Amino acid sequence: MKREPIRLLDYFFVLRPLLLVPVWAFVIFGYNAGQADHLGVTLLSNIRVLPYENNFTILLFLYGLLFGGIYILNQLADYETDKRSPVIWLIASGKFPKLTAAVEMIILFIVSLTASFVFFPASLIFFFTLLLGIIYCIPPTRFSGRPVFDFLTNALAYGGAAFALGWTFAGGELDVNLVKSAAPYFLLMAAGSLNSTITDRKDDEATGKITSAVLWGERRTIIISTIFLIASINLALIFHDIVCLSAGLISFPFFIRAVVKGRREDYLRTYHIAGPAIMVIAGIIYPLLFALILPIYLLSRWYYPARMGVNYPKAGR
Repeated sequence: MKREPIRLLDYFFVLRPLLLVPVWAFVIFGYNAGQADHLGVTLLSNIRVLPYENNFTILLFLYGLLFGGIYILNQLADYETDKRSPVIWLIASGKFPKLTAAVEMIILFIVSLTASFVFFPASLIFFFTLLLGIIYCIPPTRFSGRPVFDFLTNALAYGGAAFALGWTFAGGELDVNLVKSAAPYFLLMAAGSLNSTITDRKDDEATGKITSAVLWGERRTIIISTIFLIASINLALIFHDIVCLSAGLISFPFFIRAVVKGRREDYLRTYHIAGPAIMVIAGIIYPLLFALILPIYLLSRWYYPARMGVNYPKAGR
């Protein structure tokens, strides 16, 4: 098959930049919680906009490079699955060669991991994140195709590692306070990640991947994810975390609708609509995030129709 010429923006969009926004958001959530812990106040009594911090912004950029490499790894590992519906997949559609993607991935890993040592002990979290990405994507573990491990690994990457990165940058320790503060965010991410296995269920099942949704079915999976969300809301209430509480309450109606209606578009909206709302909360805390979200979204709205011939991103599709 003759390959199309690689366009310059392909090198950017193969990183799945829209998926980098939630990564940055959870780092910001950790930074916010770490600041509150360091100051000895509760998140309920100290709602504030965090000031711009050069080093924190650099850390976000480097972590984005690392996750971009992991997203390439995931696409390479899921090549056969993605080929069944290559609508937005640059690699699976043949528009971006696998070898080129692998080279870009290696460069991203080297740059991000090497530079992370400037922010030690953040470098430990960088390496832990990469380890999670490897065991999630690559056999013999390949947790992306194993029930329970699939969504728990994602929850640990976002609600654990990314949150801890922001927490440690704010001066927090890797201790029990971190675990307590991260718990509601971990559960919030577990709920959303579990729902993503529902929308991919048919393609996963056809290629032999036994994900949580393949094992449990759509109805049981959405009920379990809603239980995780309720647990997140309750922990946020107990810990007086108005940030995570707001995120959970915004998401809750979409989860209930998905439980009642049980339609694909309702499953998608639990993270296509609720997810961006959560990103807005992170942007209010650290306004620079808005400067990243807007151009990425607008560029995506032009790029995907022009390059892939699909109206994407679009909520509920």
